[in-house]
Amino acid sequence: MPDEYLPPSKTLFLRDLPDNYNKDHLAIMFKRFAGFKEVRIVPGRNMGFAEYDDETNAIAAKEQTNGMEVGGKNIKVTFQRQ
Repeated sequence: MPDEYLPPSKTLFLRDLPDNYNKDHLAIMFKRFAGFKEVRIVPGRNMGFAEYDDETNAIAAKEQTNGMEVGGKNIKVTFQRQ
C-alpha cells in the first residue's frame, strides 16, 4: 500500500532526515504540536518516529511537517505502518 493511503496512526514515520539531526532537533520540531509524547531516531538510517497521544494530533503534525525543508532536505512524514 502506498504511504499516502496508510490509515491514520498515533505514530508518525519520519524519513529523509538530515545526517546531523538528532533526537533533540526532532523534539523541538514536533513538540510544538498538541499531544506530543516522544521522538525516536533509527541510528545511521536518517529516519525516526514521532509519537502523539491520539490520531487527531498526529494528523495535524503530519499535515504541517510533511515535505518541510529541514537542514537542506525535504523530509517525508507518513503514518507508521501497523
